[in-house]
Amino acid sequence: MRQVTIVILIAALSILLLTGCQKSNASQVRRARLVVDENLQLKKQLEEKNQLIEDLEKQVKEIKLEFAKKKEEFGTTTIKTLQMMAETEKRNRDLLLENAKLKEELEKLKTQ
Repeated sequence: MRQVTIVILIAALSILLLTGCQKSNASQVRRARLVVDENLQLKKQLEEKNQLIEDLEKQVKEIKLEFAKKKEEFGTTTIKTLQMMAETEKRNRDLLLENAKLKEELEKLKTQ
């Protein structure tokens, strides 16, 4: 009788231990699945962010190129404007000199 009781107790303990381990394993499996799902989501987000970074880097390069072109155009335009101003000033001086000479000639003619 004593041996039967010991066998029953050992069987009961074994069943309890196995049941407890299965619950623990099921919990670990659920956690592992959650971690895997989260990792997949994070990888997807990382890929999206990397793509966004690449797109933004392309835009930055394009903007820098456009800025360089505009800067060059501005420099060229500024030089042309300065040249035009210099030519205009020279013409104004020449016209002023010519105007002064013509006034002198007019005065001479009036006095004759």
